[in-house]
Amino acid sequence: MHPWISIVLTFCFDTESLLDNIEPRILDCRGEMTPLLIFTDAAFEDGAATWGCVVIDPSTGAAEVSGGSVPDFLVKCWQNLAGEQIITQAEAFAVLLARRAYETLVKQRRVIFFVDNEAARYALIHASSPSVSLLKI
Repeated sequence: MHPWISIVLTFCFDTESLLDNIEPRILDCRGEMTPLLIFTDAAFEDGAATWGCVVIDPSTGAAEVSGGSVPDFLVKCWQNLAGEQIITQAEAFAVLLARRAYETLVKQRRVIFFVDNEAARYALIHASSPSVSLLKI
C-alpha cells in the first residue's frame, strides 16, 4: 500500500469523527429582522494602538459606545509578526472585541459590521489572510 493512501484514510476517519461529534447549528429565521449595526474603528500612532466601537440597535433604539487601548504586549506581538505598521490588525481586533463584548446581543440576530480598513474587512469576510497575525485574530 502506498504511503499516501494511509494519509488519505487517516484524513477521512478524522473528518468522519469530527462530523459525528459536531453540534448542529440552529438558525432561527423568525427572529428580529432589523439588523444590529456595529461600527468599529482603530488607530495606530506613535507605537500605541486604540480601538472604538459604536453599537446601534434600530429595533429598540438602544445605542452604546465603547473603546480603549490595545495592550502593549499585543502591539509588540503583532509588530514581531507583521512589521512596524499594524493598523490592519488593530482594525480587525476592534471587530473581534465587539463580537465578544456583545455576544449575547448579536446571537440569533442579523448584524452589519462597518469596517473602514479594506485589508481588515477583506480578511474578516474571507476568514483568511496571508498575514499570520491577522489570521490569528
